[in-house]
Amino acid sequence: MTDLKLLFSRYFSHKRILIGVAAFFLLMMAAVMLFHEDPGGDPADFIMCKFSALMPMMMAVCLPVIFMVQDTIGNRFMRSVPCADKLYTRGIPLFSMLVPLGWSVLSNAVYAAFILFTGRDVSNISDMLVMTALFGGIFALGGCIVMCIRFAALFFVVFYAPFFLVMITVSSSANEYGYGLPLWTSALICCGSFLAAFVIGLIISTIAYKKGNFRETPAPRASV
Repeated sequence: MTDLKLLFSRYFSHKRILIGVAAFFLLMMAAVMLFHEDPGGDPADFIMCKFSALMPMMMAVCLPVIFMVQDTIGNRFMRSVPCADKLYTRGIPLFSMLVPLGWSVLSNAVYAAFILFTGRDVSNISDMLVMTALFGGIFALGGCIVMCIRFAALFFVVFYAPFFLVMITVSSSANEYGYGLPLWTSALICCGSFLAAFVIGLIISTIAYKKGNFRETPAPRASV
């Protein structure tokens, strides 16, 4: 698993960013607990509290990855290391899934503990899982694409803008009363979203590596 160790070592090397994200996580979770709205309450607050709980996950994916792009895209050294094949065809899609998944699990665990401790409706947890599926899967796939394809940063602008428009439209019907799905169904949707992001990312990163592989060929020896 040298490929994953290499990626995570680069990820955790951005300590200031991660400390800032951790502080932002505590701030947002405190805000969610203070201003939480249950189904049937104010529609904007109901959906916004769940979106706010997932914002640290989005920041934890985007900010370090922005600085990691220079190490993975078009870098001759990275593409010539012994684990380059595994790094691009397995490591990047797996890493891109594990980072948002880990932060999402943390966010959902804290949110679920808050809901259960305060005796609120369990449907809040179910709705939170649906939101996690929508955002987590997209950010997992987006991170993979940005890390393995040149100029893919444009993906954030071209893709995320219509995504948020669709998200707002879809959420408008669930703003007041939630999605109304059983907890186990929401959990399956969430798992399926991350799994789908990994599979699609695996295909994209493999094609990108094979098509864009430009390892330097050794110079021919001069004849004596």
